[in-house]
Amino acid sequence: MRNVKIFSFLLIAALILFVVVESRANAICNHPELGKCLTGIDDDPVTGSCSICCKAGGCKGAICKELKGMDPECHCLSLVFPK
Repeated sequence: MRNVKIFSFLLIAALILFVVVESRANAICNHPELGKCLTGIDDDPVTGSCSICCKAGGCKGAICKELKGMDPECHCLSLVFPK
C-alpha cells in the first residue's frame, strides 16, 4: 500500500512539473507584431528590438527566423528560469 502512495505522489508531482514547464514554454514564440525582422540588426543582443522584447519577457535572447517561406520574424530563445 505504501508503494502505491509513493507512486501516486510521484505521478502527481511529475504532472504538476509538466504543467509548469508547459506554461513557460508557451512564452517562447514568434512576434509578428514587431514586423519584418532584419537578421543581424533586430536580433542584435544589445540593441536589437527583437532581443529587447524577448529579454523583457524573460527569455535568453532572440533570432530572426524565417517560417514557411514568410518574411523573417522575431523568435525568442529558451527561457531563463528563475533561481
